[in-house]
Amino acid sequence: MNVNEIGALLIGIVIGWLLASTLRQNKIEWKHFSWLVTVIVGGSGLDYIFKTNLVGYFWIGIFIGFFANIIIRIFAKEYNLRKLFNITIILGPSNL
Repeated sequence: MNVNEIGALLIGIVIGWLLASTLRQNKIEWKHFSWLVTVIVGGSGLDYIFKTNLVGYFWIGIFIGFFANIIIRIFAKEYNLRKLFNITIILGPSNL
């Protein structure tokens, strides 16, 4: 993997994490959700414009980030990791 592929994958992971965090909130602020959708569509559009063929890594990163967030939240709730490691900043409020 070269630097561009790793970068597209990592950006996708971050956006997938943010997407899962936004969707898991009880009260979704639609301006944040629309921002995430705009970033996702914009990332895919940039790949088309520059013809880099990195959109596959971008979508794989979104998939990994989205499901990593869900899995970590499940383990944090089940094993009470939030209180043990004080990871409120990473996982957000405890409204699972």
